[in-house]
Amino acid sequence: MSLTTPRHRRLAVSRSGSPLPTYEAATSRDPVACAARYLRREDLFSCALVCRVWRRAVDEELWGYPTLCFGFGEKTPLTSFLLFLRVLPVVHPARRARVHTMRLERCVAGLYTTLPETWFADLLRLLPGLHRLSARGLPFLDRRSLRADAEHHALHTLDISNLTNTTAASLVSLFARTPALRVLDLSHTVGAGHADVLRCIGTQLQNLRSLALRSLSLTDDAVGILARSVQVRLERLDVADNLLTDGVVDHLLDWCFMPPDFAVAVDNNDIIPEPHDEEKGVQGLRHLHVAGNRLTATGIHRLLASTRLRTLDVGAVYTPTPRARRDSIVTLVTAITQYGFRRLQNLRIHTSFILLDARATTDGITTATLLSTRRLPSLTTLTLTNVPAVTADGTFVTSLQGLLDSLTASSVKTLVLEVGGESDGGEFLADADSDTAAFFDRANGDFSFFEDEKSGPVAGGGSIATYETAEVAVVDVVRRWREDCRRRGSVWSGNDKSPGNLDYPEKLRAVNGEMFCGSDGFRKTRCADSCGPCQPPLQNEHENEGGIGLCSYPSHWI
Repeated sequence: MSLTTPRHRRLAVSRSGSPLPTYEAATSRDPVACAARYLRREDLFSCALVCRVWRRAVDEELWGYPTLCFGFGEKTPLTSFLLFLRVLPVVHPARRARVHTMRLERCVAGLYTTLPETWFADLLRLLPGLHRLSARGLPFLDRRSLRADAEHHALHTLDISNLTNTTAASLVSLFARTPALRVLDLSHTVGAGHADVLRCIGTQLQNLRSLALRSLSLTDDAVGILARSVQVRLERLDVADNLLTDGVVDHLLDWCFMPPDFAVAVDNNDIIPEPHDEEKGVQGLRHLHVAGNRLTATGIHRLLASTRLRTLDVGAVYTPTPRARRDSIVTLVTAITQYGFRRLQNLRIHTSFILLDARATTDGITTATLLSTRRLPSLTTLTLTNVPAVTADGTFVTSLQGLLDSLTASSVKTLVLEVGGESDGGEFLADADSDTAAFFDRANGDFSFFEDEKSGPVAGGGSIATYETAEVAVVDVVRRWREDCRRRGSVWSGNDKSPGNLDYPEKLRAVNGEMFCGSDGFRKTRCADSCGPCQPPLQNEHENEGGIGLCSYPSHWI
């Protein structure tokens, strides 16, 4: 995983997707063009006023991603966008063709902000080279502007999530005019869960590879309509926070997955089995996000048995009764270990499957029952949900410290701790307040007026148990672990597992605003302000996810 300065942009890459620069860029003798990509936007404006040569050199940087220039000076992003729409028709076509990315999330509309109905159609018509467009939550992108007649055959990434004034008919009309879409996000958009929209996605968008349909109240039958239309063309599907049950598993396995590869048995020497064939052509569904639904451990076990998943987001697992807690953990841990041994690279799961707490011990769960990262040699990103911000459970703290130490012998590069909980009725595994409940259960009958008494007599006589009542912040536990690593003179060295080195994940982040850099352990509050060796956070674009995954959740990246 390469480390670059956050404020520096990458060199131009070839169209084939190679990380190396093109031959023309590598042999260029123009110093201004080479330095333009490293300059601030304010400095680029000054360079454009020097001479025509300098203006041509910085045009690509200024016009390629124009929304980065919105909001400079006394203008708001919305004012800059309205001015951009006004002058766009008189701009030279060569410059308009250089625009490849537009992000309009910052263009917050006022109460009296109005745009003509054809503004969206004019934007697509005047920007023929536009590849990526994000209009998440844009209030003036409504059903009238979406139904405008304007075709665009270059747009391959579209984010129109969180739209409230749309209809199913307007979305169908839009998809019929954007056939080149490869990445589509319709989460929280009104009308996106309609059956006509789901059928249109499969029939009109033949190149679609990534689809996000979060929080649309989708049922098993609705996903079945989508699965029959897209079939194995779809590689990533995000249907988190819907109304899905185990019945959706049959639709996905029948239509969206390739046949299973049975060479996944765990070797005694922890050697990853070699694949039978090269991964070429159609791969089927490989990245699946189903968190926030009512899938049980049995349904997730069947999904893992397909042996094709590289990214799995399950979050908390639904159980009908509390007694099924231990059985669900055993079932899911066994499935992840057996079927995810070779291919599973990104996993987002509830903390109760990996970390032990006092409540789990009372249910007969031991450390050997939980999932171990050492049994997943291909895993690179691990996300734990429902991590308590503050805990008084000594068992949980000890288990967390053991997890951090075990990562040095695993392939995990990124560990994300999501502080908080998710609830959707019913009985989910180990809710976020389980450690608090366990604390009060342990303290039952231990009341005393004296501060130095921390325990009381056990019912029925006998020995006295002592419990640690001090609350510990989880982020502080991680910070102390980092400090211990630095104090021992340990320096991160990638995947080097030699006995003389202690290597730990490149990044370990807490979603409550803390960030820890694996290169020097400095504490940061934002990725954009991280130290030099840190890599900047991934963009919220599915084509950049590759083998990293989970970056479709912006809240996970600090």
